[in-house]
Amino acid sequence: MAVGSGWNAVLTNYNYIRIFSNNGIQKDLICQAHPIVTMAGYENFLAIVYHSGPAFNGYQPMRVKVFNMATRDNRVLLDSDCAVTPTSELKWFGFSEEGQLFSYDILGIIRSFSYNTQTWSPRHDFKMKHGHVYRQLWIVGISDQELLVIEMPKDHEAPSLQIKSNVRRFKMRSPLLAQNEEDTTTEGQELSLS
Repeated sequence: MAVGSGWNAVLTNYNYIRIFSNNGIQKDLICQAHPIVTMAGYENFLAIVYHSGPAFNGYQPMRVKVFNMATRDNRVLLDSDCAVTPTSELKWFGFSEEGQLFSYDILGIIRSFSYNTQTWSPRHDFKMKHGHVYRQLWIVGISDQELLVIEMPKDHEAPSLQIKSNVRRFKMRSPLLAQNEEDTTTEGQELSLS
């Protein structure tokens, strides 16, 4: 399920995406030809990630398609590759508070999509920066330079509803090679502006 401004999208087992108004009235029906992995909504945009072919040598070819739900025909604005680390799986996908697309894979890599260059860039490497907890993190939000996550107990795949969860904040730092920390910070800031 994905939610936007005035619409809700529900995926069925037939690869149908049923679009409903907030009042529960079905407004549209979209059929996707490839298996859908996940969906996310932001204002008027519906993003779907789908398998674009069979897995090969540990690599899962995936693409992301973004629809403008404000148009009567739900026009496709973008259909591009969705980068995932080889031998990995997509763990989370969604929009930041500002509307930028982000992905997170099971090896701890956060990537952002640039609408200008139509490319994905690594924005944070949890495995490298927080190796002891990266498998226990559940993303609850992303802002321009900050990740909001819940640290789950070991062996949990999702946060427990019975336990009060504390949201932790992490500053995003691109995993760049640099001779000193100051150089990495400057380059990371330049990358986030693109």
